[in-house]
Amino acid sequence: MKLAICLYGEFREFEYSVTSLPLWEKFNPDYYISTWDSTEQISDILDIKILEEIDDSKILKHIPNAKINVQNQRIVDGEDNEAKLHHHWKTLVKMIKESYLTYI
Repeated sequence: MKLAICLYGEFREFEYSVTSLPLWEKFNPDYYISTWDSTEQISDILDIKILEEIDDSKILKHIPNAKINVQNQRIVDGEDNEAKLHHHWKTLVKMIKESYLTYI
């Protein structure tokens, strides 16, 4: 059996958090990622507003073998973060089922 690592949510800060993934490489994991097609980082205090479009290439440069699903977050109604979370989980479960692989 193999190990599946599921990552989900907005892309912001991904390039920093991905630095921890080498810890898992000894298990030769498969990566499944569900994210939105845009992300934003906003701080009124620091006067920062960064809007970024996301596509597979931004993830594949860090995780070349990742299975990725990039979607428009408008498919989940409103600002309900719990609904967005559930949407990502459902997406990841579907991706794993469709792989026909068995994981621990």
